[in-house]
Amino acid sequence: MDLLRAFLRRLLIGLAGVILLIEEVVWEALEPAVAWLHGLRLLQRLDAVLRQVSPWTAVVIFLVPEAVIVPTKFLALWLMAGGHAGLGMALFVAIKVLGTAVTVYLFTALKPKLMEITAFRACYEAVMRFKATVHAYLLAQPWYVAARDAALAAVRDLRARARAAVARVREELRAWAR
Repeated sequence: MDLLRAFLRRLLIGLAGVILLIEEVVWEALEPAVAWLHGLRLLQRLDAVLRQVSPWTAVVIFLVPEAVIVPTKFLALWLMAGGHAGLGMALFVAIKVLGTAVTVYLFTALKPKLMEITAFRACYEAVMRFKATVHAYLLAQPWYVAARDAALAAVRDLRARARAAVARVREELRAWAR
């Protein structure tokens, strides 16, 4: 029994490490895009409207995208099972990325209202405490720190290369326009 418990513990720690590593890398990679989106007037207006809703309306608004996301994921799986693996995978990845972006945006915008609901606040705080505990444990593991540092360095390098490529394209377009 102890051997099984030790195995499961290592498996869960490894899984948590992968999940948190992906989360950190994705946040790092998407930071410029999120900053750009927050600068859009349309989203600033939407934020102002969302700040005015009641807490329970915020819950409904927060859950509505799932009514589109979940059936679309099933459609993607159906496409893959029906022999359209490429189309199904593309749809699945697209809805996953878009769904995550919408969920993160809505949660950020609605968080103050959602936190007014006692049960929601209690669940959120419990999850955040658990995440902080796991993250602190992982940060004490050399393998996690090394993987995180390497992944974040790769993201920063990729971002710098993308900026340089965009600058080159802009310069080419300016030269072409002259």
